[in-house]
Amino acid sequence: MSNFEINGIGVDTKTMGQEFYRMICEKEQEALVAFGMLPADFMAMVEEKVKEKLIKIWTQTLGVTVPEAMPYLDENKLKDTVQAIMHEICVEIYHAASEAGKMCV
Repeated sequence: MSNFEINGIGVDTKTMGQEFYRMICEKEQEALVAFGMLPADFMAMVEEKVKEKLIKIWTQTLGVTVPEAMPYLDENKLKDTVQAIMHEICVEIYHAASEAGKMCV
């Protein structure tokens, strides 16, 4: 089930945000979230995974391999799409913290 759609791709950012908040708590970094921040290293990893997943979906849709498709990749569109998805994931992480009663800001 997706709650966010961009460029014809449905993304379940709510579930992702809840799961990522759980992972942040496991790393004992929930205080960052409580004060409106997110762990930079963790979010960089999430961003890279989102980018990889989008490229995989794109190449599967085209029926080609990643190396075959890369010369035709629209870097700006990919960047904009990743940023939009990351924004929604961040909102859902903060929402999960709020639902848990852990937000200070």
